[in-house]
Amino acid sequence: MNQSYSPNKIPISQAIVWILLSTVLISGSVGMGILYYLHLRDLRTRDEQYNISAIVQTTAHADALKTVFLAEILDLSIDHPTNLYRFNIEEAKHKLLACSLIKKAEIKKIKPSAILIDYSLRQPIAFLGDFTNTAMDENGFLFPFKPFFTPKKLPEIFLGCAKDLQNIWGSCLKGDHLELALSLFNLVTKKCCSESMYIRKIDVSKAYAQSHGQRQIILVFEELLERKVNGKWTLCVFPRLVRLNTEHFHQGLANYLALREFLNKQAKQLSVTEEMNQMRGNEVMVDLRIPHLAYIQPVTS
Repeated sequence: MNQSYSPNKIPISQAIVWILLSTVLISGSVGMGILYYLHLRDLRTRDEQYNISAIVQTTAHADALKTVFLAEILDLSIDHPTNLYRFNIEEAKHKLLACSLIKKAEIKKIKPSAILIDYSLRQPIAFLGDFTNTAMDENGFLFPFKPFFTPKKLPEIFLGCAKDLQNIWGSCLKGDHLELALSLFNLVTKKCCSESMYIRKIDVSKAYAQSHGQRQIILVFEELLERKVNGKWTLCVFPRLVRLNTEHFHQGLANYLALREFLNKQAKQLSVTEEMNQMRGNEVMVDLRIPHLAYIQPVTS
């Protein structure tokens, strides 16, 4: 005859007591752990060895921001130290992204007294000629150029912006003029620019003028050609002002490129003068606004 084992049953009241005791013990242990953590954190927030004294920065760009500038953005200073445990990473990241120069940013704490900032800068593709010391990126976002970037040979873009605009740094331009200017920039950079040909100016301020007779796009190229000056072969810069029809600027630009060889031969007859240690030829205007017609004329000062 098989006998089955039946464990002793714990009365319900006793089980409840054990559950309550276990809960109290666990809760007490957790509570003591939290209290200890808060106490330890409080001690560290008052410990000078955890005051931020160093900023480590990393960026993929050659033009890195000065550490002092980053410290100013984050309101960090040796005279009024900030404790690492009181330093709010999200607030600090928000301050960095509020700077028009910074596109992306991440911050990490490095114990005992440093922070790591990894960031990306907005990259200038051109200067906005309507304002001083104002650069723009590929999306039309505006930011100051000096003293944050090394000297660069960038074209000027003129949109015809109102001169009374305030606080333009940190704003992103929109509209037909910007779209046209960026299209021209991308087209010219791809089709025209080389070691011997450079775009110096893109002016679309009158591209959509009310009067059709005033509508035009102005491009200023600089061509680098060898010329014999005082018996020596010298590289000379020959500027060319090209006027295009707004509606047919693709064809106009293609026509200019077709004329380039002729213009380079013609440049041999132009006079050159020395300007800022550089030999420059007279500027030539090439008007291509009328289809199938090119009007070429030296520009007089």
